[in-house]
Amino acid sequence: MEKTTATMSLFISSILLLELSGGVAAQTSHTANGVLGGSVTFNKNISSQDNPVISWAFNASTPVALWRDGIAECYDSYNGRCTLYMNGTLRLDRLTFADNGSYSMSVQRPPAPFPLPTSTYDLHVLPPLNAPILTSNGTDNKLVSDTYVSLHCDGSGQSITRYIFFRDGMDICSGHNVACSDSYLYFQPITASDSGSYTCVIQNPVSFNTSNTLQLTVSVPVSDVRLTSNASGYLWPGINATSLTCSALGTEVSYTWSLKGAPLPQDPRYQLTQGNSVLTISPVSDNDDGPFTCTASNWINNMTSNNLTFSLAAKVSNVNLTSNPSGESRIWAEEGSVYLHCSAEGTEVHFSWTLNGKPLSNDPHYHITTSVSPPSSNLTISPISKNDTGSFTCEASNLISKESKSTTFNLGWRPEGNISCSAETSGNNVNLMCSWLGGNPAANVSLIFNNQTTTEQNNVTRSVSTSSNIQGSNLTCHGDQLGRTSECTLPLEPPEAIGHDNNSITEAEAGDTVILTVVLREGLPSKFSWYRFTLNPGPMQSTRKSYIVMSTSYSSSLQIADATVNDSGKYECTANNVVGTQSFFFTVNITEKAANPIPKPSGGLDGGAIAGIVIGVLAAITIIILLVLFLLRRRKQPVKGSIYENADNMPPNIYERTMPAFEMDKAAESPESHYEQLKHEDTAVYNTMMPGQRR
Repeated sequence: MEKTTATMSLFISSILLLELSGGVAAQTSHTANGVLGGSVTFNKNISSQDNPVISWAFNASTPVALWRDGIAECYDSYNGRCTLYMNGTLRLDRLTFADNGSYSMSVQRPPAPFPLPTSTYDLHVLPPLNAPILTSNGTDNKLVSDTYVSLHCDGSGQSITRYIFFRDGMDICSGHNVACSDSYLYFQPITASDSGSYTCVIQNPVSFNTSNTLQLTVSVPVSDVRLTSNASGYLWPGINATSLTCSALGTEVSYTWSLKGAPLPQDPRYQLTQGNSVLTISPVSDNDDGPFTCTASNWINNMTSNNLTFSLAAKVSNVNLTSNPSGESRIWAEEGSVYLHCSAEGTEVHFSWTLNGKPLSNDPHYHITTSVSPPSSNLTISPISKNDTGSFTCEASNLISKESKSTTFNLGWRPEGNISCSAETSGNNVNLMCSWLGGNPAANVSLIFNNQTTTEQNNVTRSVSTSSNIQGSNLTCHGDQLGRTSECTLPLEPPEAIGHDNNSITEAEAGDTVILTVVLREGLPSKFSWYRFTLNPGPMQSTRKSYIVMSTSYSSSLQIADATVNDSGKYECTANNVVGTQSFFFTVNITEKAANPIPKPSGGLDGGAIAGIVIGVLAAITIIILLVLFLLRRRKQPVKGSIYENADNMPPNIYERTMPAFEMDKAAESPESHYEQLKHEDTAVYNTMMPGQRR
């Protein structure tokens, strides 16, 4: 205790001597801060050479610590909380507010009599900082973008030298829309990007502390609401699907949909995806014509989109078919034309025409034109024919529906050709007939005979007895179809030829073709038979096949091909109808062809030359004869494609009958009393008649 007191006296005496002598050496002054209850260090670096004496004093008068001879000593209230190091560094622990003040250090190096001050430290003991409270000026932490918001870091009156604000751990006071002033942070204005976790840190020279975490959510109001669709062009109900997309700016946007001003109905065709922002309709229907709208909402506001209406394809409807002339007016085939107009309502309407359920043929008398807007199709039939009888149908169709309308015409047509008169034998009767067929409506046909009239439709017949005196009478037929008339008269007379000499003579040379022909005046149709007279005695001989007979109801021809001298003679053709028979006679004279004279040899030909010439001529004649015979055989063959090609169709032979020469002239006058009619089943005559003339 005595030693300590003596040391302190020496320490104080040294300081006083320094002050009195005014010998204050150059020294540095520092400021040091310490936290209450904490530690502070006054750092020095004094060389230990020469074993210096180092002393520290508080406020220049109160000794704190002394280093001498390798021993450190702390005084009074610093004892136990003071540490002095050999390099002069002093550390004070468990600081109190009483430690506030000035601490100075002096160094005495032997043999110097007095210590010299070197450093001074001004110590400030500050209490540790408590955590501040971070708040915003909003009512809650849900903030609206583009508003002005401030944060306050409240340190509750502590000695604070600095405030730092952090967002998500990053200093934000350098942000473009942020201003920091002491304990306040200002957003000018706040944006959606300012959302995050906020803290503030307070500092003083001896401590710092961090505030609570403030979570800010900055919401953007709903704006720019748009409704779009992926559809282009028409949508076909029941076939096509489409998607509608609702887009909007804003935070935590939700979407609701409406159709025609009402909430979207519950329908499995409607599917909402992507947070209800996409509406898929599969398939669309007629009820989806709109308008569709969507509403975007968040906790700040809501906004409704534009209206969206689809271009829905329309079903075919209101099909109408008109004609000119109207269906009630009679139209005559091959004389009139018809114009049909078919119209409809709908989208992309296609028209097709049928007659009696079948598509119209590519006949040029059908002409079709179409129009897109308004949808229509025109059919012109020119001229209309009797094949156009029935129902014309116009069908209008598109991808989703079809509809049709039909019409018929009051179509008429004239009978074919003119009215015909005919008569044919049936046993002991003659059947008279008037016919005018093929008309629509059927023509009224009247048969007038011997002052009696019978009328029926299309045709009328009457049977009269052959025993009655009908020769010289006329059959008259009269037809009437709605004012159009036709008439014919058929005289009931035996056959009568036109311009025929009853003993016609035909001159020809052997090898020629001779044709004998009979042509009758108009009247009753006739059957023809041909006969030949001969003077040769003996039995009848079969005529060669070069005789060909061709007949109709009003004409007949006998063709003698490659005629020979033996074909000369008398020929008869008989024509027979229901009233009587008439014969027509022909005389045929065939002469041999004159032989070509052999030229006389000129000059002085000897006998051998003449003989050679004769032999050559005879050889040539022989070759010619053989060639002619070959050709004759070829020409007797039936013509390919004719009615005589097959043996069964060969005309019957014309038979010859022996007759005395003196009877030939008489036969021309009355042939039926002088010769027997030759057999001649004249099927060729019948087969060559016109179909309407056969019996």
